[in-house]
Amino acid sequence: MAEHLSDAGNRAWRALASVTHLLGAELERQTQRDAGMPHVYYVLLAALYEAPGRRLRAGALAEAARISPSRLSHAVRSMEESGWVTRERAAGDGRGQQIVLSEAGVTAVRRLAPLQQANVRVPLLGDLDDERLTRLAELLEPLAARLESAR
Repeated sequence: MAEHLSDAGNRAWRALASVTHLLGAELERQTQRDAGMPHVYYVLLAALYEAPGRRLRAGALAEAARISPSRLSHAVRSMEESGWVTRERAAGDGRGQQIVLSEAGVTAVRRLAPLQQANVRVPLLGDLDDERLTRLAELLEPLAARLESAR
């Protein structure tokens, strides 16, 4: 039989569930408002922006954004139509694809990053000093690792 959470565990669970739901909704709303794109597209563009040569193999990009290959395929098709990315064959592998950030994609990331910071990160984390931010990271990183390993 599964163990029940303590009162403290239930409180933490409710708070975490609330924050993740509200944060996801706010990120989606803000990205749609500021860029007319789903938030996951910004996540993909930002991952490409930070990648060496601003390109990643399709599988690595899906993994970086924590989305399925089929969802990535749909997103890349839409982002290609918007001119933010292109596809290229992976060097030395005729079957693999690399997703490459275009100049329009670079411009989109550079325009959106400060808005993401101002509209979401600052209100969410801005009141926390470095000590609390460190504690928050120390609490969340092992949780993320456990969830990742369970995938």
